[in-house]
Amino acid sequence: MASSSEIAEVRKNTSEATQTTWTDAVLGTYIDTFGVAGASAKVWEQKAAEMAELVNVTEAGASHSFSNAYKQALEMAKYWSDKQFEIDNPVPVGDGRVRVKVIDRQ
Repeated sequence: MASSSEIAEVRKNTSEATQTTWTDAVLGTYIDTFGVAGASAKVWEQKAAEMAELVNVTEAGASHSFSNAYKQALEMAKYWSDKQFEIDNPVPVGDGRVRVKVIDRQ
């Protein structure tokens, strides 16, 4: 069961300070299923889905690049997904020596 500190961490990772969109129960389920970083990735994926229809607007001499929000949400989803992958698949630490094998080309 996800702890309150884990839920707070996901809220911090995703800029979701209130329970308006994401309740503690939903985030807790995500954390239990995907881990803290994985839950953060899932929230960012949902945010990107909500922003997918945003377009750039130029009006009255002002330009607004709303589509950048979608791209940035996808980048954050990838960032947290990669973090969870690193947690789930740690690189084994060897004895500090480099091993070299001879390549046999035929």
